[in-house]
Formats: sequence, C-alpha cells, structure tokens
Amino acid sequence: MSSHKVQKSHTTMSSSKSDLSSDECKFPHGESIGCAYCVRYLNHIDILQSILDDNGIYYQPLKPIRKGDKIISDTMAQLDLSEERLESLVNEYYTQDTFQKGYKGIIDFIHTYVIRDDDTPTDIVYICADPSKKVFHYYDVEGLQKDIRCRALMDALYDPLIKKITKIYRILINRIYQEDDVLIVGESSDSDSDDEYDEDIDEVIAEELHDSGDKRKQKEASDNSKTADEQVNHAVAIFLNLKKSIGKVRKPIVDELVTLLTL
Repeated sequence: MSSHKVQKSHTTMSSSKSDLSSDECKFPHGESIGCAYCVRYLNHIDILQSILDDNGIYYQPLKPIRKGDKIISDTMAQLDLSEERLESLVNEYYTQDTFQKGYKGIIDFIHTYVIRDDDTPTDIVYICADPSKKVFHYYDVEGLQKDIRCRALMDALYDPLIKKITKIYRILINRIYQEDDVLIVGESSDSDSDDEYDEDIDEVIAEELHDSGDKRKQKEASDNSKTADEQVNHAVAIFLNLKKSIGKVRKPIVDELVTLLTL
C-alpha cells in the first residue's frame, strides 16, 4: 500500500474522531443513539472500505444498520436479563464445580451463558464499549442500554445466584458431616427452590465457622488428608468470598469481564 493512502486513512480517522464524541454515534442522516463502540468501529469500516476502493479490491458492503424506525447494531441481538431467564440459567448451569471455582466460576458462567444470544450461543450480546471507564453496552426491548461497571447485569443476577450459592453451600456442609448423604445439586426437588431462607444468618454462622476453623488449623499439625473441619472451613471460605464478589466487592468480576468483552 502506498504511503499517501496510509496517510489518507490516518487523516480520515482523525477527522472522524474530531466530529464525534466518544459517547455519541451519528449516522449519515443525523440520528443519534449515544453508542460509543459504533463510533469507533463504523469509522474503521468506512476507512477500510475507502482503502479497498482505492486499490480496486472487491468487498461485501456493510449491511444496512437501519431497521424500521430504530437504528440498531447489525450484529447485536437483545439481551434478556429477566428474572425468569436468569433463574433458569443459574439453576441449570451453575453447579457445585462452578461454586468450587469461586468468583472465577461466576465469570465463566456469565461469559459462557448469560451474555450470549439464546438462539445463537456463539454471539455475544453484551460488550465493553469503553474499557477505561468500564462502560458496557447491550440492547433490550427499549433499545441501546449503557451499563457502567456491570451494575445492571450483576444486580439482575444477584438474587438467582445467592439462592443457588446458598443452596450448594448448605448441601456441601451437610454432606461433610453426614457421610451417608448422597444428595447432589440437581437431584433435589424443584419445590425447595422457593423455601424461605435467611442469607444473613447463613453468613453469620459461616463467619463463626471460618474463624473457629482458622484457630483449629493453627493448633493442628499438617496432614495429607483434609479433616472434616478443614473441608467445612474451605466451603465456608468460598461461600463468604462469593457473597462479597456478587455483592459489595464486584471489582474482580467487572475487571475480568472488561478484558473478556472489550471489542
């Protein structure tokens, strides 16, 4: 590619950036939808198409991005954050193995199931448009939505996740103390999913178990096999960490999603 054509691409890109703010996307007819990632990538597409034209290279033009009276992304389907869908995903795919992975398991669960198009699972429908500000974009029935620091996503997931996490935690603790208990997540009746529970009480008890477990570990000599107390302490530690990571301390999850979902 000749140098003057490279220079043209840089000039065009600079001009585009000066005309459009990072938070606003203007299309040829002047419509505005406030879409930061559209600005960046539609500008790149225009530049690339111009370069291809200059070099006489055939390409498939960009498909229309106008549908009816609404301007939408050509590749973004709607993201359903309804309670019904999220509870269904959590109950089916958030398992004991996921629980054992701690907050990393939550990240895997979100990335693999929650932010995918249900009809086309290979398509991600929740993207990070501005990694420096941790701004995510998705479409719902009302159009384009901004989600700063994944607040809408994590708030919608909190109740379904905390119920399943608490349920798995109780099963693990009971199994440790009752060696003949063969109950596993998934075999229990769906009817108990609506049982009343007090997560705050669970957390208080868990913290007491965790503190007492730490004191016992300081007194006991190391052993190749885990004692029942050590297994309980391990499960309690995961449970408390998970409650924090989906509640008040979401930064590790958000930071990882920024890395995974930045275009």
